Amino acid sequence: MTRSVESVIQELELLKTKYNVGHIIFTDTRFTGNIEVVKELCNVILRNKLDITWNCIGYEDMSSLTEDALKLIKKAGCIFINVGIEAGSDKMRERIKKVGTTGDLFRKICLIKEVGIGVTAFFMIGYPGETRKDIKDSVRFAFSLPADTMQFEIAYPHPGTELLKYLKSKYNVKK
Repeated sequence: MTRSVESVIQELELLKTKYNVGHIIFTDTRFTGNIEVVKELCNVILRNKLDITWNCIGYEDMSSLTEDALKLIKKAGCIFINVGIEAGSDKMRERIKKVGTTGDLFRKICLIKEVGIGVTAFFMIGYPGETRKDIKDSVRFAFSLPADTMQFEIAYPHPGTELLKYLKSKYNVKK
């Protein structure tokens, strides 16, 4: 999470009291990146009795999402975690510099589901060097997951991604 807990809580309280908002979607791609901040946010949500539900994005390295952390996150209102898996083959995950193996991701998604939080798994296809076999491996992996929903998109060079760095260096892409 890139904002202070205090500022997020103030905004949540405003949305709840003034606009009667009952559900929030945290779109910060680094939301679970600092689990101590997430735990603090959850504890303040519970202490302030905000009575909201919310979704968030599971940061690429989900090793900090322990069973205890996930139970607190659920208790504080989280009903869905969106997980950017990107590629379902370890070869492609390594090539695009993603953290964790498919086995790590499978076990983490199983844990998230066991705690009672829904999961959306996001995949991208069309990376440079990706073969039909790699794409089939991603689809096979996606359907092996206990995810509630999954989404496939064409690989897009978002700012700060390895794909954009690759395209800039290989093809002299300016943007």
